[in-house]
Amino acid sequence: MQYILIADDNEDIREVLSTYVVKEGFEPIVAEDGIEAFETFKKCNPAVVLLDIMMPGLDGYKVCQKIREISQVPVLFLTAKNRETDLVEGFLAGGDDYMQKPFSRSG
Repeated sequence: MQYILIADDNEDIREVLSTYVVKEGFEPIVAEDGIEAFETFKKCNPAVVLLDIMMPGLDGYKVCQKIREISQVPVLFLTAKNRETDLVEGFLAGGDDYMQKPFSRSG
């Protein structure tokens, strides 16, 4: 089974994303803050990381930078931050894509 790490401080978002991940045949692994996200990443070796930016502990940018020090796994930022500078900062941190909240699943 392949894992997808979902790191978000909002429980509702973690639950919704976990439901979608399971429907797609993956196993969700969740983290509530940046420190837990990075520690979980190191233990679980996920196939993909869905990463919020505004989290306690370490923010998503810092988590992504730490992940990039040890892995090239795809990282998708999911965030309410919507300024162009936020998008640029996400890519500079090593993110592969950037999706703004709220979002919807189509299809």
